[in-house]
Amino acid sequence: GAPTGQGFGLGFGVRLVAGMSVLPGSVGDYFWAGSQGTCFWIDPKERLIAIYMMQAPEPREHYRHLMRELVYQSIVD
Repeated sequence: GAPTGQGFGLGFGVRLVAGMSVLPGSVGDYFWAGSQGTCFWIDPKERLIAIYMMQAPEPREHYRHLMRELVYQSIVD
């Protein structure tokens, strides 16, 4: 896998290794991010699907990361 612990297959990014990505998630989660800000990810382990619809080409990375952090912080085991 890449230095982030992620790979690419079947049209999506896939987390291959735990603990290497700066973003929260589980091994096996997969995602896609559009060039204008939209993104989604699916985490089968957490039974989670997140869809983020934003039109902002410039600050998109900040808000994508923030949304992912907030979603995972809201999970109660």
